[in-house]
Amino acid sequence: MSPEDRFRAAYTATYPDLLRFVTRRVHPSHAEDVVADVFLVAWRRVADLPDE
Repeated sequence: MSPEDRFRAAYTATYPDLLRFVTRRVHPSHAEDVVADVFLVAWRRVADLPDE
C-alpha cells in the first residue's frame, strides 16, 4: 500500500469520529483546525501508520 493510500484509509476511517471527539473538547470553531493538525502529524509519520 502506498503512503498516500495508507493516509487516505486512515483519514477516511477516523475523520468523523475524531472531529466529534475534538468538538466536545475545544470550541467548535477550533475543532477543524485541531483535527487538521492531527492529520498533518499523521501525514508526516505515515510510515508509522498500520497497514489496516
